[in-house]
Amino acid sequence: MTARRRIRLVERRTQRVRLPGRIVQQLHIHLGPKIRILPDGGSNVWQITPLGIAGRVVIDDWQIEIAPKLSRIAVAQLFQVTEFEPTAPFRNPAEAESETESEGGFWLNLLACQFAGRMQALAAAGFATVDRLTPEIESHLRGSIDLPAQLRQPSPYPTQFHQQIWQASHDYPVGQIAKTVAQWLLAFPELTAASRARLGASLRDFADFSEMRNPRLALDDCLARPLRLVERACLESCRDLLSGALAPGCFWLDLESAWERWITGQLREVAESAGHSVAAQSACELPPIDGSSPTMRLIPDVVIRTAGGRIVVVDAKWKSGPVESSDLHQILAYVQRMGAESGHLLYPAHRAKHHAWSCSPPPMMADSESAKWVGAHWLPLVGSSSRVRQGVRRCLQTILRG
Repeated sequence: MTARRRIRLVERRTQRVRLPGRIVQQLHIHLGPKIRILPDGGSNVWQITPLGIAGRVVIDDWQIEIAPKLSRIAVAQLFQVTEFEPTAPFRNPAEAESETESEGGFWLNLLACQFAGRMQALAAAGFATVDRLTPEIESHLRGSIDLPAQLRQPSPYPTQFHQQIWQASHDYPVGQIAKTVAQWLLAFPELTAASRARLGASLRDFADFSEMRNPRLALDDCLARPLRLVERACLESCRDLLSGALAPGCFWLDLESAWERWITGQLREVAESAGHSVAAQSACELPPIDGSSPTMRLIPDVVIRTAGGRIVVVDAKWKSGPVESSDLHQILAYVQRMGAESGHLLYPAHRAKHHAWSCSPPPMMADSESAKWVGAHWLPLVGSSSRVRQGVRRCLQTILRG
C-alpha cells in the first residue's frame, strides 16, 4: 500500500504548497469557501489558506491536516464536553512537528463525546419514547371517541368504537436522526474505545427507534421547527458531524459556526438573567429606493434589547490579529440600520483585550440622543472551563452596561 503524502496547514495562515491541479480542484469541491487557494507562479505551486476550519481531508494519496490557530484545549472550550479522553495530550498542533493523532480524528472524537452526552440528555428528558394518538377500532371504549370516523360507520347500531388512544411510539424524527447518526458514526475507525463506549451507552435508550435513509433532509426540516433546548442541541451535534464527514478518513470542523453558537449561548445566559431579550440571527432588510434594486438583508449574530430599551448588536468573528476594516464596516452598518446604541466584535484569544471607538456625528451635527460607539473584545479561551466562562461573562456584562 502506497504511503500517503502529508501536508500540514494552520487555519488563517497562508502556506506555499506544491500540489497537483486535480487535488486542488477536489479541495475546492470539498471545502468551497472554507479554503482560499491562489496560484504562486510556479508549476503546481499554490498559496493555500484554510478559513475557520480544522480537521483532515484525504484525496487519493494526499492527506491534508488543518490545525486550529489556537491550542486544542482552547478550542475544545467551545464544545463544553466532559469525560473526553483524547488519544494524544492537549497541545498546540500548530507548533508540533510530529503529531501521532490526526486533526480529523481528534475533532471527530471530541464531537462524538459531545453528541453522546446530548443523546443521554435527550433520553433523560423523556424523549427516548414519545406518546402519540393512535387510531384504534375496538368493542369497548378506552380512549377519546373519533366522532367523524364513528359517524361514517354504516351500521346504525355500531358495535365497534372508533377511538384515539395515547400509545408509546418511536415515530419521533429527532430520535430517529440521532440513532442514525450514532450508528453511522460507529463505523469510523478513528473513534477511540472511550468514544465508542459512550456512544454505545447512549444508543441503548434509542434501540427501538428506526433508522433513516437520508437524515440530512430530515435534519434541515426538524431544525426549521420549534424545538426544546435538548432537542435542538442534539440536532446541532448531528449537523456538525454530518457536514464535517466528507468521505471515509475525512473530517473537518467549522470553527466559525462553533464560535458563533458558543458566544450566542453565553450572551443568552447573561442577558436573559438580567431581564434583557436576545435574538439570534435576526435579519434586517435594506429596502430598495427604486424598482430595479434588490432587497438586501443584514444578519448580525446577536441583537440584544435591554430592559431599558437600548439595542446592542454583537457579531462573533473567528479571527486573530488586529481588527480588519471590513469587520468594522460591517458592525457600523448593523448599528446604523438597527438604531443600536453600540456594536461589538468578539474575537477568540489567549489574553483579554478591549478597544472602543466613537461613531457619533461631528460635534456640530450631534445631539444628546445620537451618541453611538463600537467595541472590539478579545475573549481568552485558556484555563479551566469555569475560569473561561467567568472571564467571558465579565466581558459580556460590561457590554450590556454600556
